[in-house]
Amino acid sequence: MFCDQSIKTTDHIIEELAIEVSKAKHQLFKENKVERKVKSVMFDLEKRIAKASEKRSKMKDEIYSVQQEINFLNQKIDLSNEKMHKQRRYLAHRLKAIYKLSDSGLVHLLFSEDINFDKNMKYLNIVVNDDLNVIADYKLNLSALKIQKNKLSTKHQELIAAQSKYKKQEVALEKDQISQNKVLKAIKQAQLSKLKKIQSLRGKLKASSLSVVDRTMKKLLEKTFFELKGKLTPPVKGTVLIDYGIHTDTEYANSIRYKGNLIETDPEENVLTIYSGEVKYSGQMPGYGNIIIIDHGQSYYSVYAHLKKLEVSAGDSVKPQQQIAKTGMINNNKNGVYFELRHFSDPIDPKLWVAQQ
Repeated sequence: MFCDQSIKTTDHIIEELAIEVSKAKHQLFKENKVERKVKSVMFDLEKRIAKASEKRSKMKDEIYSVQQEINFLNQKIDLSNEKMHKQRRYLAHRLKAIYKLSDSGLVHLLFSEDINFDKNMKYLNIVVNDDLNVIADYKLNLSALKIQKNKLSTKHQELIAAQSKYKKQEVALEKDQISQNKVLKAIKQAQLSKLKKIQSLRGKLKASSLSVVDRTMKKLLEKTFFELKGKLTPPVKGTVLIDYGIHTDTEYANSIRYKGNLIETDPEENVLTIYSGEVKYSGQMPGYGNIIIIDHGQSYYSVYAHLKKLEVSAGDSVKPQQQIAKTGMINNNKNGVYFELRHFSDPIDPKLWVAQQ
């Protein structure tokens, strides 16, 4: 009787621990989903900050250009003013000289009944009008320059206002970025807390169920994909030719983003799974050749491409370090494999997850 009660108690403890482990794993999965959303928001913020910064920089260049034009116009305005004042002084000097003529000069000219009077007056009018026309031209040119300067000054003020606007946007976005970083930090702390809880519960579960070998219990005792971050075994033995990230093509002068690692290997090297899971796809895919995609649970996937021999099919369950294919040909007639890791549909950097060889 006592023994039966003891067995029931042990079974009950195991069941409770199993439920707690399952709950903790589910909570960790939820934390991972929130982390993905936050990272997506942060990625968007980074793009918007870069865009605002680029616009502000462009405004700065335009402001400098407009300011240079204004400076040049100021020089032309000063020069026109100087020429106009000089012409006025010259005209005043000539008029003064004319009015200082003696009785035999201007007075004689004005009151003489000489038949050349009209001709002489016409000559004086031409001389004075020429000077007045020159001054009028300077004034007209000066007016046009001032109108042009006013337009540029207005544009200059608008550009400064726009630059200030983009700067404010940048500052606001950076504040959001700091806030999201704090959220992300809190999420990571929560993830670590859940992992510690799972590890503790798993230890208790192992101690309470040494004789239990059913599949459910084995699954609960197995470490999650997330727990093995940085400790996953590489899919092949080889050398990474191109790693995850943005690379510049020197031949074509453009940037290419690699979502995984291109690994060179010996011919027909064994390709191994990095973790247990279910084969979601095994077959041909344009641009990838023979490819295998494995679902590792909690929306984590591994992708193996440019394979020569496929040894698993869609729906197959695979174990960690199980051989699933042979390496095929990659670029430049080299042997190897293209390897990706994804969380949901987002590519993630393999070097943060796979142990260095």
